[in-house]
Amino acid sequence: NLYGPIGLFAGSGHGIVHCSMVAAENWVDLVPVDYVVNCMIAAAWSTGTTRNTNFTRVFNFTTTPVNPIQWKTLIEFGLKIRDLWPFSGSIWYTSSYPTESRLVHDILHCLLHTIPGIIIDKLVELTGGKPILSKIYKRIKELSEHTGYFATRSWEFKNDNVMSLWQDLSTEDKQLFRFDLRDVDIRELFLVAKLGFRYYYLNEEMENIPAAMRKNTRLWWVHRTTQAAFGLAVLKLLVMLARVLPF
Repeated sequence: NLYGPIGLFAGSGHGIVHCSMVAAENWVDLVPVDYVVNCMIAAAWSTGTTRNTNFTRVFNFTTTPVNPIQWKTLIEFGLKIRDLWPFSGSIWYTSSYPTESRLVHDILHCLLHTIPGIIIDKLVELTGGKPILSKIYKRIKELSEHTGYFATRSWEFKNDNVMSLWQDLSTEDKQLFRFDLRDVDIRELFLVAKLGFRYYYLNEEMENIPAAMRKNTRLWWVHRTTQAAFGLAVLKLLVMLARVLPF
Protein backbone atom coordinates (compact mmCIF):
# COMPACT_ATOMS: atom_id res chain seq x y z
CA ASN A 1 0.00 0.00 0.00
CA LEU A 2 1.73 3.17 -1.20
CA TYR A 3 -0.42 5.31 1.10
CA GLY A 4 0.98 3.70 4.27
CA PRO A 5 4.42 3.21 5.83
CA ILE A 6 5.65 1.22 2.81
CA GLY A 7 4.83 4.13 0.50
CA LEU A 8 6.72 6.51 2.77
CA PHE A 9 9.82 4.33 2.80
CA ALA A 10 9.55 3.60 -0.93
CA GLY A 11 9.63 7.33 -1.67
CA SER A 12 12.42 7.86 0.83
CA GLY A 13 14.37 4.90 -0.56
CA HIS A 14 14.27 6.46 -4.02
CA GLY A 15 15.66 9.72 -2.66
CA ILE A 16 12.42 11.52 -3.50
CA VAL A 17 10.80 11.98 -0.09
CA HIS A 18 13.04 13.57 2.55
CA CYS A 19 10.54 14.90 5.08
CA SER A 20 7.21 13.72 6.44
CA MET A 21 4.52 14.79 8.88
CA VAL A 22 4.91 12.14 11.56
CA ALA A 23 4.92 12.21 15.36
CA ALA A 24 8.03 10.12 15.93
CA GLU A 25 6.99 9.07 19.44
CA ASN A 26 3.64 7.66 18.29
CA TRP A 27 2.98 4.00 17.60
CA VAL A 28 2.63 2.70 14.05
CA ASP A 29 0.66 -0.37 12.99
CA LEU A 30 2.48 -2.42 10.38
CA VAL A 31 0.97 -5.86 9.76
CA PRO A 32 1.58 -8.61 7.16
CA VAL A 33 -1.21 -8.73 4.59
CA ASP A 34 -1.37 -12.54 4.70
CA TYR A 35 -2.07 -12.32 8.43
CA VAL A 36 -4.91 -9.91 7.69
CA VAL A 37 -6.44 -12.36 5.20
CA ASN A 38 -6.09 -15.26 7.63
CA CYS A 39 -7.80 -13.25 10.36
CA MET A 40 -10.64 -12.34 7.98
CA ILE A 41 -11.17 -16.02 7.15
CA ALA A 42 -11.19 -16.97 10.82
CA ALA A 43 -13.55 -14.09 11.66
CA ALA A 44 -15.96 -15.22 8.93
CA TRP A 45 -15.87 -18.77 10.32
CA SER A 46 -16.44 -17.57 13.88
CA THR A 47 -19.27 -15.25 12.89
CA GLY A 48 -20.97 -17.96 10.86
CA THR A 49 -20.82 -20.50 13.68
CA THR A 50 -21.71 -18.20 16.57
CA ARG A 51 -25.25 -18.66 17.84
CA ASN A 52 -25.56 -15.37 19.69
CA THR A 53 -26.41 -12.73 17.09
CA ASN A 54 -27.51 -9.97 19.49
CA PHE A 55 -24.25 -8.07 19.10
CA THR A 56 -21.79 -7.24 16.35
CA ARG A 57 -18.14 -7.98 16.99
CA VAL A 58 -15.43 -5.68 15.67
CA PHE A 59 -12.01 -7.19 14.95
CA ASN A 60 -9.26 -4.56 15.23
CA PHE A 61 -6.19 -6.13 13.66
CA THR A 62 -3.50 -3.97 15.23
CA THR A 63 0.02 -4.55 16.54
CA THR A 64 0.14 -1.82 19.18
CA PRO A 65 -1.46 -3.75 22.10
CA VAL A 66 0.71 -6.86 21.60
CA ASN A 67 3.79 -5.90 19.55
CA PRO A 68 4.22 -2.11 19.62
CA ILE A 69 6.77 -0.14 17.59
CA GLN A 70 7.22 3.61 17.31
CA TRP A 71 7.56 5.64 14.14
CA LYS A 72 11.05 6.79 15.19
CA THR A 73 12.22 3.19 15.63
CA LEU A 74 10.91 2.24 12.21
CA ILE A 75 12.47 5.30 10.56
CA GLU A 76 15.83 4.71 12.28
CA PHE A 77 15.78 1.09 11.16
CA GLY A 78 14.91 2.18 7.62
CA LEU A 79 17.93 4.49 7.59
CA LYS A 80 20.17 1.70 8.89
CA ILE A 81 19.24 -0.57 5.98
CA ARG A 82 19.20 2.12 3.27
CA ASP A 83 22.46 0.76 1.85
CA LEU A 84 21.08 -2.79 1.80
CA TRP A 85 19.27 -3.66 -1.45
CA PRO A 86 19.07 -0.04 -2.71
CA PHE A 87 16.69 0.79 -5.55
CA SER A 88 18.21 1.10 -9.02
CA GLY A 89 15.97 4.05 -9.86
CA SER A 90 17.06 6.22 -6.93
CA ILE A 91 17.63 9.88 -7.80
CA TRP A 92 19.23 10.91 -4.50
CA TYR A 93 20.66 9.43 -1.33
CA THR A 94 18.10 8.43 1.30
CA SER A 95 17.48 10.83 4.17
CA SER A 96 14.50 11.42 6.43
CA TYR A 97 13.39 14.34 8.60
CA PRO A 98 10.11 13.57 10.38
CA THR A 99 8.23 16.34 12.17
CA GLU A 100 4.77 16.82 13.64
CA SER A 101 4.86 20.58 13.08
CA ARG A 102 3.05 21.70 9.94
CA LEU A 103 5.15 24.87 9.77
CA VAL A 104 8.44 22.98 10.03
CA HIS A 105 7.19 20.43 7.50
CA ASP A 106 6.24 23.18 5.03
CA ILE A 107 9.70 24.75 5.38
CA LEU A 108 11.44 21.39 4.92
CA HIS A 109 9.19 20.56 1.98
CA CYS A 110 10.16 23.84 0.31
CA LEU A 111 13.90 23.35 0.92
CA LEU A 112 14.15 19.61 0.28
CA HIS A 113 11.40 19.03 -2.27
CA THR A 114 10.04 22.11 -4.06
CA ILE A 115 13.29 23.97 -4.79
CA PRO A 116 15.32 20.89 -5.85
CA GLY A 117 12.33 19.73 -7.92
CA ILE A 118 12.21 23.01 -9.82
CA ILE A 119 15.98 23.00 -10.43
CA ILE A 120 16.02 19.40 -11.66
CA ASP A 121 12.98 19.96 -13.88
CA LYS A 122 14.68 22.96 -15.50
CA LEU A 123 17.78 20.89 -16.17
CA VAL A 124 15.61 18.15 -17.66
CA GLU A 125 13.91 20.71 -19.91
CA LEU A 126 17.28 21.97 -21.14
CA THR A 127 18.23 18.44 -22.16
CA GLY A 128 14.96 17.92 -24.01
CA GLY A 129 13.32 15.71 -21.39
CA LYS A 130 9.90 15.90 -19.78
CA PRO A 131 9.88 17.53 -16.33
CA ILE A 132 7.80 15.58 -13.81
CA LEU A 133 9.44 16.06 -10.40
CA SER A 134 7.54 19.24 -9.49
CA LYS A 135 4.24 17.49 -10.17
CA ILE A 136 5.33 14.53 -8.05
CA TYR A 137 6.22 16.81 -5.15
CA LYS A 138 2.88 18.57 -5.44
CA ARG A 139 1.13 15.21 -5.06
CA ILE A 140 3.40 14.29 -2.15
CA LYS A 141 2.49 17.57 -0.43
CA GLU A 142 -1.22 16.86 -0.86
CA LEU A 143 -0.78 13.30 0.38
CA SER A 144 1.19 14.49 3.42
CA GLU A 145 -1.61 16.86 4.37
CA HIS A 146 -4.08 13.96 4.38
CA THR A 147 -1.95 11.29 6.04
CA GLY A 148 -0.34 13.75 8.45
CA TYR A 149 -3.60 14.05 10.38
CA PHE A 150 -3.38 10.38 11.30
CA ALA A 151 0.41 10.07 11.61
CA THR A 152 0.70 12.98 14.06
CA ARG A 153 -2.00 11.73 16.43
CA SER A 154 -2.21 8.82 18.82
CA TRP A 155 -4.77 6.11 18.08
CA GLU A 156 -5.76 3.42 20.51
CA PHE A 157 -7.50 0.24 19.38
CA LYS A 158 -8.34 -2.80 21.46
CA ASN A 159 -7.78 -6.20 19.89
CA ASP A 160 -9.54 -8.34 22.51
CA ASN A 161 -11.80 -9.93 19.90
CA VAL A 162 -8.84 -10.83 17.70
CA MET A 163 -7.00 -12.44 20.61
CA SER A 164 -10.15 -14.32 21.65
CA LEU A 165 -10.62 -15.47 18.06
CA TRP A 166 -7.05 -16.78 17.99
CA GLN A 167 -7.65 -18.80 21.14
CA ASP A 168 -10.79 -20.33 19.61
CA LEU A 169 -8.81 -21.90 16.77
CA SER A 170 -7.61 -25.46 16.96
CA THR A 171 -3.89 -26.24 16.87
CA GLU A 172 -4.21 -27.35 13.25
CA ASP A 173 -6.08 -24.19 12.23
CA LYS A 174 -3.48 -22.04 13.96
CA GLN A 175 -0.86 -23.59 11.70
CA LEU A 176 -2.97 -23.07 8.57
CA PHE A 177 -4.30 -19.59 9.38
CA ARG A 178 -1.59 -17.82 11.33
CA PHE A 179 -2.35 -14.30 12.50
CA ASP A 180 -0.83 -14.03 15.98
CA LEU A 181 0.96 -10.67 15.77
CA ARG A 182 2.97 -11.42 18.90
CA ASP A 183 5.16 -13.69 16.77
CA VAL A 184 5.91 -11.04 14.13
CA ASP A 185 9.37 -9.46 14.04
CA ILE A 186 8.53 -5.99 12.71
CA ARG A 187 12.11 -5.34 11.61
CA GLU A 188 12.30 -8.61 9.71
CA LEU A 189 8.89 -7.82 8.21
CA PHE A 190 10.20 -4.47 7.01
CA LEU A 191 13.28 -6.09 5.47
CA VAL A 192 11.13 -8.59 3.58
CA ALA A 193 8.74 -5.81 2.56
CA LYS A 194 11.59 -3.76 1.10
CA LEU A 195 12.98 -6.70 -0.83
CA GLY A 196 9.50 -7.71 -2.01
CA PHE A 197 8.72 -4.15 -3.11
CA ARG A 198 11.99 -4.03 -5.01
CA TYR A 199 11.39 -7.33 -6.78
CA TYR A 200 7.62 -7.48 -7.36
CA TYR A 201 6.62 -3.82 -7.64
CA LEU A 202 9.72 -2.31 -9.26
CA ASN A 203 10.62 -5.47 -11.22
CA GLU A 204 14.26 -5.18 -10.17
CA GLU A 205 16.21 -8.43 -10.27
CA MET A 206 18.58 -9.51 -7.51
CA GLU A 207 21.41 -9.42 -10.06
CA ASN A 208 21.03 -5.63 -10.23
CA ILE A 209 21.89 -5.12 -6.56
CA PRO A 210 25.71 -4.71 -7.02
CA ALA A 211 25.16 -2.00 -9.66
CA ALA A 212 22.52 -0.34 -7.47
CA MET A 213 24.96 -0.34 -4.54
CA ARG A 214 27.65 1.34 -6.64
CA LYS A 215 25.15 3.99 -7.71
CA ASN A 216 24.08 4.41 -4.09
CA THR A 217 27.70 5.11 -3.12
CA ARG A 218 27.95 7.81 -5.79
CA LEU A 219 24.71 9.36 -4.55
CA TRP A 220 26.14 9.40 -1.03
CA TRP A 221 29.13 11.44 -2.19
CA VAL A 222 26.89 13.86 -4.10
CA HIS A 223 24.64 14.15 -1.03
CA ARG A 224 27.52 14.90 1.34
CA THR A 225 29.15 17.34 -1.10
CA THR A 226 25.87 19.21 -1.49
CA GLN A 227 25.42 19.38 2.28
CA ALA A 228 28.94 20.74 2.71
CA ALA A 229 28.46 23.33 -0.03
CA PHE A 230 25.14 24.44 1.45
CA GLY A 231 26.67 24.68 4.92
CA LEU A 232 29.56 26.80 3.63
CA ALA A 233 27.14 29.07 1.77
CA VAL A 234 25.07 29.62 4.92
CA LEU A 235 28.24 30.28 6.95
CA LYS A 236 29.46 32.80 4.38
CA LEU A 237 26.07 34.54 4.42
CA LEU A 238 26.16 34.78 8.22
CA VAL A 239 29.67 36.25 8.12
CA MET A 240 28.56 38.85 5.56
CA LEU A 241 25.54 39.78 7.67
CA ALA A 242 27.71 40.06 10.77
CA ARG A 243 29.92 42.59 8.99
CA VAL A 244 27.02 44.68 7.71
CA LEU A 245 24.52 44.63 10.58
CA PRO A 246 25.29 46.60 13.74
CA PHE A 247 25.32 44.76 17.06
